Formats: sequence, structure tokens, C-alpha cells
Amino acid sequence: MQVHGPHGPNGLSPIFPTRSAGGAESIRPTSLEVPRDEIQISPEARLLEEISRTNDIGQGRVDEIRRMIAAGVYETPERLSVALDRLLDELNTRVVPDQS
Repeated sequence: MQVHGPHGPNGLSPIFPTRSAGGAESIRPTSLEVPRDEIQISPEARLLEEISRTNDIGQGRVDEIRRMIAAGVYETPERLSVALDRLLDELNTRVVPDQS
């Protein structure tokens, strides 16, 4: 009786057996085209980019409004009323009319 151990009579066995050269040919790509990356920019992203380039609002005005908000004098009852009216107008345009 011969005992060869856990790996059989030929010693250690490879985890991945070697493949013949013919097998490697079958998995090679037929053309050597390099895949190309592609990017698609949404219309919304294009609009945001355009807006960021056309800085119509002067930085001085933005700084002035920030100072007023920090000082607590920007939010007056008149401004809040105008903002509320605009919000209600916008919400009213979004309401679907009754189809009856």
C-alpha cells in the first residue's frame, strides 16, 4: 500500500490548472478597438452652467443683502408679504384645474 498524502501522487496541484494555447486564442478580442468614454450633459446642467457664467447679480448687492440679514433689518413685513404673494401665485399655477 502506498500513501501519497493529501495532494496525490504528483505533489501539490495548482489551484487554477494551466490552459492550452488554443484555449487562450478563443478568448482574445477579434479587434483591438479601445473603448471610448462618453458623457452626456443634461439641458438643466447646461442652463446652470450658463447662469453661473452670466453673473447678472452684482456681488456688491449680494454683500449688502447679507449685511442686512445679519443685522436683522432685511425681513420686513412688506418684504415677507411680497414673498408670500409670489409663493402663493407660484403654487396656484401648479394646481391642476378641475376636469369636471
